[in-house]
Order: sequence, then structure tokens, then C-alpha cells
Amino acid sequence: MSAAGARDAVTHFVVYLVVIGFFKGRDAIRRLPALVEQARTGERLALPGPWWLRTARLLVGYDPWTRSQRTAILVVCVIVCSLFGWDDGGPFAAAILLSLAAVNACFALVALGARAAASRGPA
Repeated sequence: MSAAGARDAVTHFVVYLVVIGFFKGRDAIRRLPALVEQARTGERLALPGPWWLRTARLLVGYDPWTRSQRTAILVVCVIVCSLFGWDDGGPFAAAILLSLAAVNACFALVALGARAAASRGPA
């Protein structure tokens, strides 16, 4: 009987991850051309500021398109976990945060690839 609760949490997490991942991915695909253009024309990959500010930006996210969206999502995660507890709100919060991390990782790889391609020059 104790495995039923864990199985329920994993099921909720997977469903949330698939649904949220789909919508975040769909939104991210629309922003890729602008990201590639920005990466090709940008001068620096490093973020300005002291180390603690750079670390905070990397953790919360620093692309200007979704800064307010990420803040709202973090607030929603805290509210959901506070209202429904970790057992019910935790899988939802984890799915949102992992989806954001996956989209950000893809953005970073695309930006690095575009920067590397631009530095090599036209083929």
C-alpha cells in the first residue's frame, strides 16, 4: 500500500512534465531565430557583474524573454506546495522547474553553436 503513494506522485510528475514540456518547447521554438541572431551578433558570452549576481542569473535565468515568467512560475510553485503540500504540489513544481531547465539548456547549446559557427565565418 505504501508504494501506491510513490507511484501516484511519479505518475503525476510524468504527466505534468510531458504537458509542461510540450508547451514550453513549443514556445521556445518560436524564439530560436531571435536567439541565433543575438548569439551571432553578440560580443560577450560572460554575464556582467560580480560572481554572486552571475550565479543568481544562471539559477533563475537571464534571457530577457522569460524573466518575469520565471519569477511567476517560482511564485506559483511556492504557492502550490504551500497549499497542497509536497506530496501533491511537489511533482507539479518539479515538472515546471525541470522543463524550464531543459529549455534553458537547449537555448544555451543553440547559442553556443551559433556563436561558434559565427566565429568560424561563412562556409
